[in-house]
Amino acid sequence: MGIAFYPASKAKARVNSTSTNTRAAFAVPAAASSSPPSWTWTTASEHRAGVLVIPGGGYSFVSLDYEGADTVRFLNARGLDAWVLDYTTTCAAPAPLYPAPLDEAADAVRAIRACLDQQESQGSSGSGSSSDGSATPTEHAAAAAVAMATAVGVGVGGAGRQIQQQQQRYRLGVWGFSAGAHLAALTLTRPDIEPLLDFAVLAYPVVSMTSDDNDGDIVVAHLGSRRNLLGDGTTGHGSLGGGGGGVSAIDARGPGTGTGTGGRTTPTPSGATSSRSRSQSGASVAATVAAAAAAAAALKKEKEKEAQEQGGRTGTGAGGTEEAKGKKEEEKDDPFADVPELQRRMSPHRAVGPRTPPVFIFHTANDPAVPVQNALLFAGAMARHARPFQLLVLPDGPHGVSLALDDPKLSWTNELDRWLRYSVGVVG
Repeated sequence: MGIAFYPASKAKARVNSTSTNTRAAFAVPAAASSSPPSWTWTTASEHRAGVLVIPGGGYSFVSLDYEGADTVRFLNARGLDAWVLDYTTTCAAPAPLYPAPLDEAADAVRAIRACLDQQESQGSSGSGSSSDGSATPTEHAAAAAVAMATAVGVGVGGAGRQIQQQQQRYRLGVWGFSAGAHLAALTLTRPDIEPLLDFAVLAYPVVSMTSDDNDGDIVVAHLGSRRNLLGDGTTGHGSLGGGGGGVSAIDARGPGTGTGTGGRTTPTPSGATSSRSRSQSGASVAATVAAAAAAAAALKKEKEKEAQEQGGRTGTGAGGTEEAKGKKEEEKDDPFADVPELQRRMSPHRAVGPRTPPVFIFHTANDPAVPVQNALLFAGAMARHARPFQLLVLPDGPHGVSLALDDPKLSWTNELDRWLRYSVGVVG
């Protein structure tokens, strides 16, 4: 794992430059550790806000320049600090990668928030800067507890004061693209990380990892990303299956097989299928969001019923109880023991809850690589839990457009600007 930091104070230089070398400034932990790595970053955002950027690449590479550097310039130009995460992919490790990328993204958020909390604590006490910029585990846990208490409306020395503190703290967001958006969404919905984040941007996100979410004959899961993260049955962890003949849709194309804006090559994840069956009008998109929310609610109810019935069967007699206990222990030791359940757990729309931070979601209706249903599933989950979100679906466009700043047809950042300004309040 590596993290590159770009403070907002260098915004002018980056806006006027033709490129930003995101590879040059990566900080990498010296060795693996059970605690989050500690780094020192001096933030410079006039809005006291910043974003952890997670580029995509189908878990086979990280699009640091195309989706990393462009996003850094965009954020810095608006007075926001930016971090870019370089996480484990199949370029450096064999599939399945799970759980390495998840742990790295969570550690990055913890490290950034711990550094921010310490900076703010030093600023209020006038104690000067720290030598290592790290917070102790106790201090970090306390900060997370305060944030959680605020989120649920529980006062710690007065509810009003805690709400004020929440509003005043440095606001940290996460912004992911494609498979990076899948990693961002998984991070956003982790119960231990959720209180540390304030908002998220998901650009043409991979969301589903399970055939349970298939839409008729459309395989919603991005099979290339799923294969790299969770395996494909050749790794000794069991077959992931496909559903609806989806395995045959996987191809072995590497990065740069799609064409982006301005003549540049866009990293396109493998598994692209025909876009014709996925095109939708604006009205049908709205209908699909509602249908996704209803379907998810029905599925949840059905699974709760199944769980109750299963509990009744395993609870009859000591033998049944011991067998169930043994199976649970086995699954705990080997997360691949129950692959369908792992696929469901790696589908972050299923983890959205009443405290999930606000989210902006962008997709194109006929995305040929990652079906728009992925965005609709996450939007439906946000709607079901009455969480604030904005969904922008353009009627036509390829996968992996990045920011499309120079393309009047595909540019989507004006809507994002408005959301950041009025819905999140992190730009002036």
